[in-house]
Amino acid sequence: MISDKQLLQIVLGVQVALFAAVGYLFFTGWGKGPSNLSQGTQSVYTQQEQEALSRVTVGNSPVAYTGTILAIQADSLRIQTQDGPVAFLLGADTAYATVGEQKSSVTLNQEMQAYSKRVEELMKDPLKNAEELRNANPPTPFTEKQISLADLKVGDSVAVNPGPKNSGGSYQATKVVKINVSQ
Repeated sequence: MISDKQLLQIVLGVQVALFAAVGYLFFTGWGKGPSNLSQGTQSVYTQQEQEALSRVTVGNSPVAYTGTILAIQADSLRIQTQDGPVAFLLGADTAYATVGEQKSSVTLNQEMQAYSKRVEELMKDPLKNAEELRNANPPTPFTEKQISLADLKVGDSVAVNPGPKNSGGSYQATKVVKINVSQ
């Protein structure tokens, strides 16, 4: 049986693969019309458009740091990852959640189809739709239930989405997901 942690790592891997595939299609002329698809990797964009397109991203969910909570305070969190400890700042904008029930395959498939259709529509004019593309995140296989900082404790397994890194070397945590929920 796959643990929640392993499943979360698989989901994150699938998200990275989806982003890479969309990026490949994006830079080979997909979205500029069917006649351009036969041109292979020959660019159909001007140099200025290519520079602007290089800054367009699909989805704003960075790959989360996964690990075990080493220390937790009202304004900071330190976790042990495979590569060593990572420090995060917690703020009023930090979201907290726990992994809930697994979605049915029908529900997840419907959500994925709606997501794909939406991204396809936005990719017709990626420069105009850059902000919407950045906020278009693929569906996850589990529901999420909101929790609070008080629901986390040392030893919990978590996935932390990082925001900007500050001059002190800590990241601003945008979301903390507790993944070792006993149900």
